[in-house]
Order: sequence, then structure tokens, then C-alpha cells
Amino acid sequence: MTGNPKGLNPKPASDLDPDHIYQRMTDGWKLIESFANNIDIPTIAAVNGPGVHTEFAMMSDVTLAAPDADFMDPHFWLGSPPGDGQYMALQALMGPKRAAYYIYAAKSIPADKALEWGIVSDVLPREELLDRSWELARFIMKRPRYTRWATHNIVSRHWKKSVAEDFGFHMAHQMLANVASKSRVPDPELLADSEARKLF
Repeated sequence: MTGNPKGLNPKPASDLDPDHIYQRMTDGWKLIESFANNIDIPTIAAVNGPGVHTEFAMMSDVTLAAPDADFMDPHFWLGSPPGDGQYMALQALMGPKRAAYYIYAAKSIPADKALEWGIVSDVLPREELLDRSWELARFIMKRPRYTRWATHNIVSRHWKKSVAEDFGFHMAHQMLANVASKSRVPDPELLADSEARKLF
């Protein structure tokens, strides 16, 4: 998505040019839609450490993670609704009630919990992630092309439904709230409020 690579927007979204806002929204929207709808091959993700926007990894057919990987969505903590994909993935994989708590409390999910809750497929030492990914890819490639295609479409069907039914609603609400709030996202004051976050 277009924006400041350091992660802080220089001014509130309400002060941005409408074409820029539109571009930011459609960039994020089309990336998620394309990932869900336009990749017709099995997908394998290797998460080699902590990060924030891991929705593509979580939406892959198989997700392998290093022991220090963690998963979270800090949007609400930083003053924005969680609408651009990360929460949708967490909600689908860990359930709506648990995901809501982790959104409101800005809690991170360590790799062992992510495995227990179905967010990742396996946790491996970092140095084994790529080798295991390639082993699995070679195993998959030995199956007939139509089998690979059909299997990916079967196992990723729930993502197509989530994107079609919910993602546009999520994304539009995030962008609307960001414009209406008239504050910077992430809000520097909320970012600095890490002590309150530790309560959870």
C-alpha cells in the first residue's frame, strides 16, 4: 500500500487527496482479492520471525513458522479499525470471540499458540523452514496438475467466501473511520501508550 515506509502517516487521512485515499483502499483491497481468487496453485508460506501484516501467510494453504514468529493485529491499538485483511484472517482461523479479544487488547500470538489455534500448520527451527517448504513443494508437484489445481481450490474455498462476503465491508469501514477520525494513523499518542497495552 502507498504510504510512509516508516509506518507513520505525516497527516490525518482526512487531509489527504481523495484520489490518494482511493488508491490506498483499492491497492489493499485488490491485493487480498487477487491472492484469494487468482492464484490457482497450492501455496506455502514460511514465516521466519515476528511481523504485523501476515495475512498472506495465514491465507496460504500451508503456513510454516519459526519459533519466534508471532501474529497480531495492532490496528485498534493504534487508532484504526482492523479492516485491511489481518483481522479477517485471524477471525477465520481462531474464531470470532477469541480474535475479538486479541484485537481489542492488541495481544500478540506466539508461534506455539498459533499452532495450537490453527493459525499455522507447523512450527520449525528457522533454519529448517525453507528446506521443509521445498520438500513439501516437491511432494505436491509429483501429483497430477488437475489434482493440484482442484485441491488448492477446495482448501482455499473458505478464503474466497470470506473475501467475497466480508472483506469489502471490513476495508470500507477502516477507510471511512480513518477519514472521519481526523487523527493520524497510527496515532503517535496511542502508539506511546504501551503501558496500558501491557495490562492485557
